[in-house]
This record gives sequence, C-alpha cells and structure tokens, in this order.
Amino acid sequence: GKCKKRLLPISKRLESAKKLVKKESVKSAITKAKYWAMRRKCMTMAYMQNIRKCQSVARLQISCRGYGSCWNAARRNYYRNKKGVMREESNMKIEWRGLKRIQCYLQVIDDKPKKDAKGKTMSNTAVLNSCIRMKRPNTRHLNIHYGRIPKKPRCPTDRMCPCSVFYVNTVYKV
Repeated sequence: GKCKKRLLPISKRLESAKKLVKKESVKSAITKAKYWAMRRKCMTMAYMQNIRKCQSVARLQISCRGYGSCWNAARRNYYRNKKGVMREESNMKIEWRGLKRIQCYLQVIDDKPKKDAKGKTMSNTAVLNSCIRMKRPNTRHLNIHYGRIPKKPRCPTDRMCPCSVFYVNTVYKV
C-alpha cells in the first residue's frame, strides 16, 4: 500500500505527460508538413522566377548586341555623311560670298541711288570702287556644328542574375 500511494500520482502524471507528448507530436507533425509544403511552394516559385529572369537577361543581352552593331553602322554612316556635308558647307560659303559680291555689283546698275553711311548719295563709280574693295563677307552663320558622337553604350550587367556564377555561388553554396 504505501508504495502504491506514492507511485499513483507519479504514474498519473506520467500518463498525462504521455498524452501531452502524443498530442504535441501530432501538432508538430502537422506543423512540419505545412512547413515543408510551403517550403516546396516557395522553392518552386523561386525556381520559376530564376528561369524568367534568366530568359529576360538573355533577351536583354541579345538586343544589346544588336544595338551595338546598329550603333557601329550609324557611326560609320555619320563619318561618311559628314565628309559630304563639310564639302557642301564649304561650297555654300563660297556661293554666299559670290552672292554678296553680285548684290553689290547690281547696286551699280540699279536705278535707285545708293546712299553711304552719312546719308549722302554715292556715285556709281564710288559704289563700284566700294564693291571692289569689299571685305570678304561673313559666313559664320553658315557654320555647321557637328557635335561629338556619344560613347557606345555598354550593356547593363546584373551580378545577381540567377544564371550567373556569382549568384549560384552566393545563394546555393553554403
């Protein structure tokens, strides 16, 4: 009897502890199952995102390479066209100076009298002499500013691209 009285409360506590462990282990199993299900879902989503990002980076690199060849062709055309435009600019300035001289000579045969800076009427001989002594007309307004060609743009690179070695080593290596 005396031993039984002592062991009975302990055995009751043991039974209740066993029930509690069983109940908690069921809860733990459910929680672990939920965790692993969510983890699989997250890993699947991360995998899909990595694939999508790799595809978009590949597209970006392909389009960047295409842009680079287009840029080279545009630069080649610029230099080719610039030579012709410079020739045209030079010819245009020569024509402008000739036009100004012709306008001056036409004033000699014009019926309207030409007046000097003081407002006095000039004789045809004076007008002719001023045309002969005429300075070279200014052609600064005909100058073309060709500008500088911008540097060839570099394709952007993402070190944390899922398909890069850096990304794989950073994320998946322990």
